[in-house]
Amino acid sequence: MSRRPGEPRQLDLFAFEPDPPPPAEPPSDEPPTEVRPDLSARFTVLNDRFFDGRLRARCEWSDRLTASAGNCATRDGVIKISAPYHRRHPESLDATLAHEMLHLIVPDHGPVFRRIGGAIARSLGISWNEFRYAKPYADTTRFRWVYACPSCRRERPSRKRRVVSCGHCGPSRFDERFRLVLVESRARPGPVLRGERPWRVESGHRE
Repeated sequence: MSRRPGEPRQLDLFAFEPDPPPPAEPPSDEPPTEVRPDLSARFTVLNDRFFDGRLRARCEWSDRLTASAGNCATRDGVIKISAPYHRRHPESLDATLAHEMLHLIVPDHGPVFRRIGGAIARSLGISWNEFRYAKPYADTTRFRWVYACPSCRRERPSRKRRVVSCGHCGPSRFDERFRLVLVESRARPGPVLRGERPWRVESGHRE
């Protein structure tokens, strides 16, 4: 409807400018908080499922445990689970925890461990090897140099400069033919995922 001359203008209550969006928060340098599974809760579930609730132990995450997926101190009744390993292999938590729980009653990896562990592995739907052995590359130690074999191309991270040869290609002693060559040099040490690598050290150098 048109407005006649001299008639006051009607205020449109629904005509407004939207509020400007709030300013974006600057990115934080803090890493996101890691949410780790409750080991005590998983222990209780596995204890009831496989050990009739008879086991007693304290379970804790370990950021320093990098050489293995888990550890069981039977005398103290403490099970430590590697945080770096399960950050890479979260699906292996129950297998690792059940493995270490079994060590509370069977300290070695002999026939008794194999018999009981094999039954647990089948119940978990995994192979015996997955229950018995950790997956490769549990270690995330920080290295500065990375070497490689010129023959088989296997890599070998190192904390310091050294002269070594490849144990896969050479004999039991240092062999110049398979001397490792430097393929990466970092200004600062960084993580290198690694597995088992047999290496031979040149005389006069320490491994």
